[in-house]
Amino acid sequence: MFALPPEAGEPEFVALFEYWCRQAPSGQLPGRQHLDPIDMPRDLLPWLVLFDIEPALEGPCFRTRLIGTKAADLLGRAPRGAALQQLGLAEAGSLASAFKAVVTLNAPVVYSAPLMRPNGRQYWARRLCLPLAGNGYAVDMVIGSYVLREAALAGPAGLVVFNRLEAAPRRRLGAAG
Repeated sequence: MFALPPEAGEPEFVALFEYWCRQAPSGQLPGRQHLDPIDMPRDLLPWLVLFDIEPALEGPCFRTRLIGTKAADLLGRAPRGAALQQLGLAEAGSLASAFKAVVTLNAPVVYSAPLMRPNGRQYWARRLCLPLAGNGYAVDMVIGSYVLREAALAGPAGLVVFNRLEAAPRRRLGAAG
């Protein structure tokens, strides 16, 4: 399906990515209906975020469906149903760009950038954004997770799109095969 890039090598991301891959129907993206929090590694749940994608004239609107307790602590609240732009995040525009890449490319991304907490403390945040598609191909939700590091441990900022794994070439059977 997709190759996990080194930029997404955090153990939390690997665990979520592997779970996401296991839930995907053959040759399709998983949908929300394929995910069950009971089956997810417990230590991932507090960091999970889930956004609905709503079509809009100016581009897709990303609306919060679920924000785990640790992710809500980053915001200072858990605003269910709020649009991404209403969350008061300094990085909302760049995070929206990452979500748009997920939707446009039907592929996971990892996004790294500074994150300013409501208390003014700055961290380095890496975000894993995975597409969900109720019909297997058209992305209608984004599920993601955060990993925080001290700002002094910052790496390069930016967006990395996961590469698709090519299907193994089919062996042609000859007349004797």
